[in-house]
Amino acid sequence: MNKMGKIKKSVLLCLALLTATASMAISFTYELSYEGFPYHRTQCSGPSYMIGATVTLSSYVPVKDGKSLVGWRYKDEVYLPGATFTMPAEDVVLEPVWETEEGLVTVTGYGLPVSGYKMIRDGQLIIVRDGVEYNVLGGRIQ
Repeated sequence: MNKMGKIKKSVLLCLALLTATASMAISFTYELSYEGFPYHRTQCSGPSYMIGATVTLSSYVPVKDGKSLVGWRYKDEVYLPGATFTMPAEDVVLEPVWETEEGLVTVTGYGLPVSGYKMIRDGQLIIVRDGVEYNVLGGRIQ
């Protein structure tokens, strides 16, 4: 094989490797979308993120049928608007969580696990966090 043939073969091999590498990089990015809230965009595809990327969720709080958005649900966790979210190895569709009639919902604050909940007892809102009860102003209940 002459020198020119070897150069062409090397260039083709390099192009094939670059194409394969680019294809692999694309396969490690996944899309994040908000159910019921399409992106207003000028490009065809939605935003995509690498596995493990930290994404700040939308802090927009819409109102639907007189109810405000409490957070965004993904699988079994609810994230507050503006919380950080770690991108998994799959496309993500965040489902809106609307306030309930009681106005109580268990949320995970800013992507961190919280061992707390809210309840109504004798007409008063009680916040229980790590087994300790607090009133609505944050004062500890004896």
